Amino acid sequence: MLTISFSQLALIVVVGVWIWNTTMAALDALHSRYELANGRVRRRWYAPGRNVTHPLHGPLVVRDIDTDPALSHPWVYAESHYEGHPARWVPTTELLPQRSAR
Repeated sequence: MLTISFSQLALIVVVGVWIWNTTMAALDALHSRYELANGRVRRRWYAPGRNVTHPLHGPLVVRDIDTDPALSHPWVYAESHYEGHPARWVPTTELLPQRSAR
């Protein structure tokens, strides 16, 4: 019969929780940057780190995204390129992708 001490069991639990949290954080990061569309993986135009344009606030940098199923569309936490303007949560319906210079 296999016997496990309390300290060994505690170590197994701690390692298991760490693996679970690390895996969930990695999946969350991938989910916020990429989406599956027509069977193809593509980067979201409003992914964290991307530049977007707001009609009233000008160019913004996306810092975070919330794709809660309770929301009708995703919201992004965006920061202005200009000093003194606070970061704010904005629905993606109010944003436009910023065209890249090619």
